[in-house]
This record gives sequence, structure tokens and C-alpha cells, in this order.
Amino acid sequence: MLADYHMETNSATKGFKVKGIHIIDENHFIACISNFKIGQIEGHRCQDHDNLTPEQLKFDPRFQPKQMDKNRYQSRIVLMKMDFTPDDIVTEKRGPADSSEFTVLDHYDFDGAPVAVDDIAFDDGVALVSDQHNDRVVIFSVDITAKNALTFISEKTGYLMPHGLTMSKALDLVAVTCYGDNSIHIQPLSVFLNDTNIPNSWLLVKK
Repeated sequence: MLADYHMETNSATKGFKVKGIHIIDENHFIACISNFKIGQIEGHRCQDHDNLTPEQLKFDPRFQPKQMDKNRYQSRIVLMKMDFTPDDIVTEKRGPADSSEFTVLDHYDFDGAPVAVDDIAFDDGVALVSDQHNDRVVIFSVDITAKNALTFISEKTGYLMPHGLTMSKALDLVAVTCYGDNSIHIQPLSVFLNDTNIPNSWLLVKK
């Protein structure tokens, strides 16, 4: 093991569980963390969805996440820095790193309804996060050199309990897996972007 970080050692991560993580470079990674126990509602949403009409889905209280106490269920995006060089540990110049050698550079808290993040993908300054409880994918700009490193761009709905996701700028593709209807959505990455807070390197991809 090169390093071991424990969530309870920092106030920004204490009380949360890691749901998804992506390494940005040798010293930075981004993670989505949550205290939302999605399994409490997951079973009946998946089981009953196909048996309900769109009108029933609209009013069925089991499919209305905003009715839940937003103060009990929180999710957060964290940008972290490893204050060590992994290669020094690989080459045995030093021993493994512990929690004291990690710094939280920035975090983003979701406002409003309860949010249950489940996975995160990253490519060249843009991060996509699945929010399983609100049936959406949330898009962020990520700048590891900025004081406010995490900036909300937009969100895209139309999923049923999105779970895992991956993205490729080079291929202009996003893939999202959904628990609710047991499906995989393949979409152009460019449809997730608008003209606000897009990194300059992405302007040529925007369609």
C-alpha cells in the first residue's frame, strides 16, 4: 500500500462514505462522498417502476426525493491533494503515507433536495457526477490551480437511478448505467455542456 486516508481525520470528509473517485494527476484526485443510504429506497423503486404509468410515477411518494429531510442526507464533491510523491514510496525512498499527508483543496456541497451521489468521472478539467436519488447527472468544471476549484456547470436528467458513469473527451461520449431500469445510456458528451464555465480546452468539443 502506498497511502491510506481515513475519512474521519478531516472535517470536510468526516461522516461521509466514499462513493466514487478519479485520479487527476500524480498529486490530485477528486471524489464524490455521501452519507445517503440509497439501499433504503433502491429496492422498491427498481421493482415497481415498470409497473407504473408516467402519471403514477409523477405522484407516487416513493419517487419524490424532495419530500425527504434534506438535512439528514448530504452529498459532497471533494478535491484532494496528496502531499507526497507516490514514486518515492514505490522506489522505497520513504514509507507509506498516512491521512496527515492529504489536503482537501476544495469541496462542493449540493443545496436543496437530498442528493445521493454514486460515481464520478473526470477528463481534462470536467467532472460528471451521478446523483442516483434525483435521477440526474451533474457537471462540474475542475481547476486544481484555482481557489474555488469546483464550479457547477449544469445538470442533465432523464435517468432512473443513475449509478456508474464514464466519459471521454476524445471520443465525445458519456456512458451512464442506471439501476432503476437496468439500462446503459450512451450519449454525446457535448450535449452536457453549455456556454457557462466551460474550460477553454473544451471549447472545440462544444457543438
